[in-house]
Amino acid sequence: MFGGGRPLRSQSIQLACEPAGAPTVHAAFDVVDLRILELMGCGLPDSTIARRLTLSHRTVQRRVQRMMMRTSVVSRFALGLRVSELGLLRTDDQLPTP
Repeated sequence: MFGGGRPLRSQSIQLACEPAGAPTVHAAFDVVDLRILELMGCGLPDSTIARRLTLSHRTVQRRVQRMMMRTSVVSRFALGLRVSELGLLRTDDQLPTP
């Protein structure tokens, strides 16, 4: 259904909570991860995201946990902030106008 686990976009980032010169975190998110993030941004619970993407509920939970680990955050809210900081998802003002 989605790109077989190949990274769609990756970035090296310096975490705001780390001192300058600290190693960067490589955050590679595949197409499924980005779709999960989009649906999380709509306020959907993991169970609904799983149904929409035809994944198991546990798979969605694991992917969210993995994204949190990759970005060194401890909550789903902080993950959303980090994703926003990195510009990984398009916002309404980035969509082309008809």
